[in-house]
Amino acid sequence: MSPGHYPLTPATKATILGHTLRGAPPTPEDKAIAQHLAYEAVRRLVKDPERVIGCMLAYREPGTIEAVPLHAVAPKQFEWEVFARMHGTERP
Repeated sequence: MSPGHYPLTPATKATILGHTLRGAPPTPEDKAIAQHLAYEAVRRLVKDPERVIGCMLAYREPGTIEAVPLHAVAPKQFEWEVFARMHGTERP
């Protein structure tokens, strides 16, 4: 791959933040976090794209956004008990 050439083409899609939160209305904090993550993603892609390709951004604590390699993200077992309590249903 030559310098300045990236085989990935950027794509965007408008998303209603409340829909991504499983229908819950977004709080001002949700909107602020989303705005910080979006800004940081674009900033990092422009500044140093080689270091962010294959990563996700994680909001760790207020003011701290960290790039996490996708291969480092371990699968987590689904917690049926928590799901049942949140939705008022029986465990399948």
